[in-house]
Amino acid sequence: MSIANRMLQSSIWLYIGQWVGRLIGFVSTLILARILTPDDFGVIASAMIVTNIFFVLSTTGMNEYLLRKKKIIDIELHTAWSINIILQCIVSFSIFFSAELIANFFEDQRLIDVLRISALVPIILSINNIGMLKFEKDLNYKPIFKITLLAQIFAFVTKISLAYYLKSYWAFVIAELVDVSVRVICSYIICSFKPKFKFDNWKDQWRFSQWMLAKGFFSTIRYKIDNILIMKFFSSTALGIYTVSKDLATLPAGQIITPMMKPLYVGLSNELDNLSVFTDKVQKSIFATAMIIFPIAFGISAVSSNLVNVLLGQQWLQATPIVETISFILLSGTLGTLLAHIYTILGRVKESFILDVIVGGATIIVFIAAAPFITFYNFALLRVIFGIFVTLATFIYLKKFIPLNLIKISILLSLPLFSSLIMYFLITLFPDSNILLTQSYALILQIISGVLIYSTVSLFLIYLTKNRFNEVEFFFKTFVQLPVSKLKTLLFRHH
Repeated sequence: MSIANRMLQSSIWLYIGQWVGRLIGFVSTLILARILTPDDFGVIASAMIVTNIFFVLSTTGMNEYLLRKKKIIDIELHTAWSINIILQCIVSFSIFFSAELIANFFEDQRLIDVLRISALVPIILSINNIGMLKFEKDLNYKPIFKITLLAQIFAFVTKISLAYYLKSYWAFVIAELVDVSVRVICSYIICSFKPKFKFDNWKDQWRFSQWMLAKGFFSTIRYKIDNILIMKFFSSTALGIYTVSKDLATLPAGQIITPMMKPLYVGLSNELDNLSVFTDKVQKSIFATAMIIFPIAFGISAVSSNLVNVLLGQQWLQATPIVETISFILLSGTLGTLLAHIYTILGRVKESFILDVIVGGATIIVFIAAAPFITFYNFALLRVIFGIFVTLATFIYLKKFIPLNLIKISILLSLPLFSSLIMYFLITLFPDSNILLTQSYALILQIISGVLIYSTVSLFLIYLTKNRFNEVEFFFKTFVQLPVSKLKTLLFRHH
């Protein structure tokens, strides 16, 4: 089976898992938004900002180091597992003992207990069976799907039950502990690999991972700087509205694009020996990603009013302008994630970190300078602008290491951009709601119309250009012809 087919097949399992998880997430959001308040979401968002910053200090990229190798040997898994335990324990103790200091800085004493209980999460995750990486390396995501689904179901039941009973943000904290516990237990049930505490080749792994750690920490600060400043200068209610808005706007993309990233990472890693072939696959990956992410970003912005009303309810109406703007962060965020994977595959983590320091430093400085003078709504626009700036800089810098054709990439990106713009302007002509059309039905009508409009326009453009660009031809064969062919085979088999 070819790499493309294996990637497609493995992505299907991730898609199923992610979409089932998203269905659970949608239901959870609908229920919790009506039980809890924006202030409750704000407290949890504050705690998550702090814990994410600490967590990234233990994210050394050991998994990426192992996945980019031709073959993973057991001793490397033992070492990665052992290093991870030490780092995660350091993170846990750091969160626990700094909780009071952090709560005083952000002037919210509720954070003390929330952070101290949340400090258990990295300790639990540290003992997760690292042998699960072997499934990823073989592009076998079915076991991962099973574990993820089971953990999400347990967490969902816990979260909703406690939210209804406690009417408190503690439902999130306890549900997170349940989630990670189920994942760890199931990893040992499904995977027979038994990790051991060893450090045989720790220097090789650390040489690669130290830059991943530094890059991860700086990237987290850069990506979270808007949340951190809102947390400091505004109320927890404002942070809750902003965070939920950002989650709602970026939620669909995470479920569609994220499953593609892992098999894509493995697939590209297998082509490192031939730089021209690798570059060709990178450009195909960029185009395929853009074809999916552009309509999602423009679509969410176009339906933001109905989306907020239907999913979150009347108490969240302030979220509408944020969702409308920040949905466009999907463009830079998704392409930026893809480019970060490419830098990692190339072993250029140090160079990627240096770029992050330069452009990220500029982002942080501007956000800090502007924070006292702008509303929290303006943070969304500022985030989108700087996201585009950083992505452009990352593209240009990547050309230093592989022969990317930036002009060709610009032309390729214009195809989904043009299709998305037509879709956006047509579906914004739809009324949000009226006497005959409720907001729920108006939202469904907008989504269905958007899918049909984008599909029609983009397929027409693909048909016109597939013989001129091999990237377009690849997308047509892999994401149009192949699924249609498999569907026909399935239908004829039943008849």
